[in-house]
Amino acid sequence: MEFKDCALCDERRHGTRTVPGEGNCRLAQICLLGRNPGENEDEYGRPFIGRAGRKLNEGLQYAGILRNTCWVTNVSKCYTPPNVVPSAKCLKMCRKTWLMDELAKIEQLRLIVTFGNQALQVFEPFARIGELHGYSFEVDRPWQPEKRITVFCSFHPSAALRMSDVNKMYVADMIKLKQLEKETFRDAQQ
Repeated sequence: MEFKDCALCDERRHGTRTVPGEGNCRLAQICLLGRNPGENEDEYGRPFIGRAGRKLNEGLQYAGILRNTCWVTNVSKCYTPPNVVPSAKCLKMCRKTWLMDELAKIEQLRLIVTFGNQALQVFEPFARIGELHGYSFEVDRPWQPEKRITVFCSFHPSAALRMSDVNKMYVADMIKLKQLEKETFRDAQQ
């Protein structure tokens, strides 16, 4: 089955297309992982390009990270109506069928930044972003269990747009990400 023809769950009915990740899978060392595409992303077929994408870009400036050096994607590849979380079945199917293969193709991946609960729960199934935002941890790579990967957690940029208290924490998280990114890549060079 081709990605564009996916019919593994019912979420596809809400949008016009599946939205793949984007970036240079040969050079990217950081993956930015969200929940699922919004309306603008569905319209244009690219992740994080609407209001949340602009907020993501602002956060990356605090972190000193250039978006075009990252792989940008979502757990679920299909749009759902505003404030509707994709079903557990959809998230599981996308994770198993598309996301793990996608992550495996990022040759130099060293750091995954999760935005929101659903992205975090790919790696820590019962974790909540309110408890772990601003922190990092290492896990076995689900697609390559003999290797570990660092995961950093933050609030979803769309939550930062809606709530000023979350926005302050989001900015603080991005500043922490800057330090983690320096440490992660400094260790890689030694």
